Amino acid sequence: MDAPINNDYRTYLSLCSHEYFHSWNVKRIKPECFLPYRLEAETYTNQLWAYEGITSYYDDFLTYRAGLVDEQSYLDMLSETFTRVYRSPGRFKQSIRDSSFNAWTKFYKQDENAQNAIISYYTKGALFALYLDLTLRSETQGKYTLDEVMKILWQEYALQNKGTTDDCHQRIVERLLGRDCQDLFSYLDNTDDIPLAPLLAEFGVGFTLRSSQGAQDVGGNQTKGYDIAFGAKTQSAPLGLKIVTVTQGSPAHLAGLSAGDILIAADNLQVTGQFEAQLQQYPLGQRLPLHWFRRDELMTAELVIAAAPKDTVALSITNKDKLIAWLGR
Repeated sequence: MDAPINNDYRTYLSLCSHEYFHSWNVKRIKPECFLPYRLEAETYTNQLWAYEGITSYYDDFLTYRAGLVDEQSYLDMLSETFTRVYRSPGRFKQSIRDSSFNAWTKFYKQDENAQNAIISYYTKGALFALYLDLTLRSETQGKYTLDEVMKILWQEYALQNKGTTDDCHQRIVERLLGRDCQDLFSYLDNTDDIPLAPLLAEFGVGFTLRSSQGAQDVGGNQTKGYDIAFGAKTQSAPLGLKIVTVTQGSPAHLAGLSAGDILIAADNLQVTGQFEAQLQQYPLGQRLPLHWFRRDELMTAELVIAAAPKDTVALSITNKDKLIAWLGR
């Protein structure tokens, strides 16, 4: 492999991979209700977890298979997908299948509260695809993988000009594993976190949950995160910081902050872009006076200093020999 590529170019390659994979997975293999495509109105399906989620799993995976990134770089990419899911409280309120069906009404009409109310069928769908892939590899000692599922879909659906039904992916996996797979596919309908850490361990990958180190921390690597939580995304504003989103149940939310507020002072000092880092100096339980504008009204409340949640995932190689059974080479 040549010199490592930068993260922006890596993201671009994954995007190209994603759209190229769609040439098969949604253009040829497609839900029954997409036959034929009716472009004059929305078409609803429960299966977007498969068409965007599986594609989102393969987009990063194929950049590794093509030799464009090394093992740890690929695991860092996967860590970022995990982190986007684990930072979404909405994953406990909406299932992946419901997310698929409500794409037109919720996913494509997101507001500032979306992270608290919905989950992405792209990202959690990708984790479910990983779950299927590792389970197939584990239970068949590598004889079958998610690749085999895609081949069967191609042969029995795309080439026959047949659309997939809501249960066809499950029936294919059951055929390959020789058992009922409701235990696996229940994660499409419940809001539990998919139990991937034990499976990853089987393939020589360690799963670490840590706190975030701020807005620029997208997951991966073993850096130490912040000890103190704020719970809101911000952007610079003329008077201080504009609140962009607020995580439900966070200190920012409990203090009364909402999207659109302009935070101007904390602990009687003007806030800056370093506000979250500056919070780290305060002891747990201390109460900081906050001042902010909500439109033209000056608001005052207290921010209670609380521990940062562990919502950032870092995957690491623990056993290269075991890793070969998944990533090869």
